[in-house]
Amino acid sequence: MIFSYTRKAEALAFLHGAWVLLGIVSLPLLFLIDGYYKISGAFIIINLGAWFIWKGCPLRIWENENKAKAGIEAYETTFTAYYLKKFFGLTVSPASTKIAIYIYIGLMLIGTIYKFI
Repeated sequence: MIFSYTRKAEALAFLHGAWVLLGIVSLPLLFLIDGYYKISGAFIIINLGAWFIWKGCPLRIWENENKAKAGIEAYETTFTAYYLKKFFGLTVSPASTKIAIYIYIGLMLIGTIYKFI
């Protein structure tokens, strides 16, 4: 085996963090860089499509599957809530993070449509 399940889970967590960071910076970049609406549009389509197909975030699902195979306890909350608690000691409810994510992606969608038109 090239990568252990622990390493795969860590790699997926890193990828997930990078994806979240891309989402966070996409809203301001949408208004700062001409043509960025294409990237934000792709980001929105990929997210909504993945959430629909996997009934949740596939990166979190795959990370937790690899943690379980490695004998590490998987987390039940959202990725954002889990890592806010782990790294910053902030306790945030899964519902709060989901609402914030939906609002942010909604704003990105509005901005993307606005820039497209």
